[in-house]
Amino acid sequence: MNLRIMKIPAYYYFWAVSILITFIGIFLFLSGNDSITFLNIGDTYFVIAYTTLALFFAPLFFIQGLCYWLLLRYNKRPNTSFTQSHTLLSVGSFIGFLLLLWMVNVMHDPYGFFESTDTDKIQSVGIVTILFALSLAQFIFFINMVIASKRK
Repeated sequence: MNLRIMKIPAYYYFWAVSILITFIGIFLFLSGNDSITFLNIGDTYFVIAYTTLALFFAPLFFIQGLCYWLLLRYNKRPNTSFTQSHTLLSVGSFIGFLLLLWMVNVMHDPYGFFESTDTDKIQSVGIVTILFALSLAQFIFFINMVIASKRK
């Protein structure tokens, strides 16, 4: 899988997404329109504000970009396939989260065409899927960092 778009170093993608997440978080905080997302697992609801997500994910993406940059700076070579997989899963999860929010907002109509339980289920399944993809991406990132640190 040698994509032309992957010729750009991975740290650029992570830094760009980090900056974008920061701007979105700042905009939501300053506008006073800090919406929440919730995850329903069984009888437990997890309610999370979008600015909290921004405060968590912006530094995470920045640090991952910094790790890739430091590897290249010190002539350590991470595994190309792992780097591409991690980048696509991480950045794709962010894009997927934005699409999920857009889709849930479109489906939320005041005329009652869609049942509220439908949007709740779609949001819960979408968030669980995105969290699974992000968890897998972090596992790949950890393995990739270990492999790169062992290379000469």
